[in-house]
Amino acid sequence: MVGKDKGPKSGAGFIIVKGKKNKKILALINHDGSYDLPKGALDKTDPSFLYCAKRECFEECGLKIKNSDLIKSVPPISSGKLIVFTARTTQKPKITKNPHTNILEHSGLKWVTTSEFKQNTSGFLAAAIKQFENYIFLF
Repeated sequence: MVGKDKGPKSGAGFIIVKGKKNKKILALINHDGSYDLPKGALDKTDPSFLYCAKRECFEECGLKIKNSDLIKSVPPISSGKLIVFTARTTQKPKITKNPHTNILEHSGLKWVTTSEFKQNTSGFLAAAIKQFENYIFLF
């Protein structure tokens, strides 16, 4: 359940895609050097997982994802308690401080291939990227 302290909270995030032929995805770089997606916990004030994903994406890397940015040929991907949406945007991401804690949650960002991402991330995010790869040829 959302908000309980009995394990990981439900959350949402985005796989942000760049390019058409040689697609790359946005990797946020954790302080230990591992890769992360713009994602976070579902707040009790979030009306939906998509709203949560958009809010977290803006909070973590400054991207304001619009509905027209969503890649609709890729369904929401579930990995553990995380729901991941896919989007493409022309905006330039930038690492920003969390507006609630004033802490930089990531040390940087870079565009990487899905293979690069999977080799340098946690198991549940690698599983989400592996599911995403099943759809990458559709757009």
